Amino acid sequence: MDLKDELLAIDRGFWLDGEDFFLEHVDERCMLVFAEMKGVYSRAEVAASARDPDRWRDLRIADAMALQPSEDVAVLSYEARVTRGTGGAYRALIGSTYVRKDGGWKLACHQHSALEPEEA
Repeated sequence: MDLKDELLAIDRGFWLDGEDFFLEHVDERCMLVFAEMKGVYSRAEVAASARDPDRWRDLRIADAMALQPSEDVAVLSYEARVTRGTGGAYRALIGSTYVRKDGGWKLACHQHSALEPEEA
C-alpha cells in the first residue's frame, strides 16, 4: 500500500469509525481547524467527538494527494462528499497532517474548508 492509500484508510476511519479508532490514530495533541471547532485538543477530547456512531455516512473521496516532506511527517488532502447523520449533504476540502510515532501514522492536524453542497 502506498502512502496516499495508507493515509486515506486512516482518514476514512475518522469519518466512519468511532471513538476507539480515534484513540488509536490521533496524536497526543491534535490541532483541529473547522468552522465549529478550532484549536489544539487532547487525544481524548478529539475522540469524544466521535461518540455518535451515525454522525456520517456515504463518504466519497475525490482528488486525493499525499506529500511526505520528511521521513516522519506526511500531509494528505482531498475533497470529501458525505451525508451527515441528520441527512444533510456536506462537502469540503480536507487537509490532514500526520506524524509517524510508535510504528504508525498519528493525526496531528485536521482541517476542513467547507464547500457548497452539490445540487442533487
